[in-house]
Amino acid sequence: VMTTFFKGQGRSVSAYATGVRCSRGGEGGRNRGSMEISWLSGDVVHVRMGRSGRGLGTERTRIPQRRRGRHIISDTRRVVDFSAAARVADLRAMGRLVVASHRSMQHDYEISCEEIDFLVDTAIGIPGVYGARMTGGGFGGCTVNLVAPEAVDAFKKHLTETYGERYGKTPVFYECKPAGGAGLA
Repeated sequence: VMTTFFKGQGRSVSAYATGVRCSRGGEGGRNRGSMEISWLSGDVVHVRMGRSGRGLGTERTRIPQRRRGRHIISDTRRVVDFSAAARVADLRAMGRLVVASHRSMQHDYEISCEEIDFLVDTAIGIPGVYGARMTGGGFGGCTVNLVAPEAVDAFKKHLTETYGERYGKTPVFYECKPAGGAGLA
């Protein structure tokens, strides 16, 4: 179980691993392969469900694919909005977008699990935590949290206590410093 913090310029971000794999963990690849999404000039033109592109057979099976498509489209918008909020250091907006991303993964893409949802819900209730979401390829392994530097100690203490009481596991926290993205020299 781990948590990673990014500290710098008056903000911290943490990643917290649960030490579990969601029972739905294998569905991520299946979810990605079950639809095609096309864009034209930044606008969604259509979403085709099913590997063949012909659609799926019943309304009951189409609905999850539509939700997954909605997640992909809405998360793409959130990335753009998060980048704009980060440029002006709007931590509250960044936090709201991070939580919205998690809720979309939880309910639309269906790749979260009980432990991750517990961590996100617990973290966002701690003063000084702007946002939290799951992350990582393990579908259940980590959360990333946007935390005010002065709240980091209380954040660690509270998550260690509550996660330990609920799941009998002790988290490991990693502190990281935000840096500029990759670019051309």
